[in-house]
Amino acid sequence: MKKIVSSIILLLSFISAPAQTYIWKNGEVIFELRNEMIDSITFRDPLENFRFSVAENKQVYFSPGNLQYYDVDYEWRFASKQYEVLGYQNINRLYDENDYVIRGIDLFGWGTSGWGTDWELGLEPTMTSTDSRDYYVCDDWRNGLVGKYSCYDWGVENEIVGYGKGWRTLSSDEWNYLISVRPSATSLFALATVVGQKGLIILPDNWKQPSGISFTPSVNSGMTYQTGFYIDESFSKNHFEDNIYDAAQWKAMERKGAVFLPAAGRRYGDRSIENYGTSSNDWGIYWSTTAGAEEREGNVCGLAFHPSQVVPMQETKRAYGCSVRLVKDF
Repeated sequence: MKKIVSSIILLLSFISAPAQTYIWKNGEVIFELRNEMIDSITFRDPLENFRFSVAENKQVYFSPGNLQYYDVDYEWRFASKQYEVLGYQNINRLYDENDYVIRGIDLFGWGTSGWGTDWELGLEPTMTSTDSRDYYVCDDWRNGLVGKYSCYDWGVENEIVGYGKGWRTLSSDEWNYLISVRPSATSLFALATVVGQKGLIILPDNWKQPSGISFTPSVNSGMTYQTGFYIDESFSKNHFEDNIYDAAQWKAMERKGAVFLPAAGRRYGDRSIENYGTSSNDWGIYWSTTAGAEEREGNVCGLAFHPSQVVPMQETKRAYGCSVRLVKDF
């Protein structure tokens, strides 16, 4: 190993390159050379080094940002920053002489990957129907985005620009295990504000706190666990203010593997975005692959959070446009 490292340093000492040289892996800088000076070389762990337990003996790593779809280019992308959301762009449309085109969206109806089975067409990413029955997978409310229906999961078949295929969405049980069951679960998540954006921080299993930066788990700030969710029953505190980070502080957290899920609200049809950008009522709702109950119009489950509550198995109408954060299995 020492011989390999020495060879790398020797090679770098003879590089004639621009002021900055980078080596990327899975969209992350894992090697950086600045100003051709050996003493300023920095190494960085790639995404897959930060593991999150979602079931017993099952770990994943997270994509570097929320999923986005650009209708003009027919491209799937990850947000350039973890705290980036497209907001009202999800309902604002551009027009040309023929028809409208959508600039970009990051709030999706359930199962709208664009892919379908051999016997049924897929659900388009830009669907805005408010009828939940239009989002049934193969016309049955009981079908989840798994098994022979996994193609309806946004990450399985779609090529993500710069990141390839093979991503997936967590199930409801996996969201619950991550937030409520894994070892030290209660100390590994918190509501927060990152560079002005409210949301939920989730930390990897092997979390190591950056020097000089604090982190307060939500359960240490008045939220308690009840059956299936965490809540501050007083509803008197905005827990997004428990942890506030500027860009430099968040970069240090991110380099240790911290994941941030921004509170982007939810879209209803093509007319409005609910619970986004308000002073005290921001919501984050992230889809899972799990179908819910027929008696509630075939709702589906997801992770939800707002200033006083975190609910890993929240049911919501599949016709709403909600956020998607993809993972890959180890």
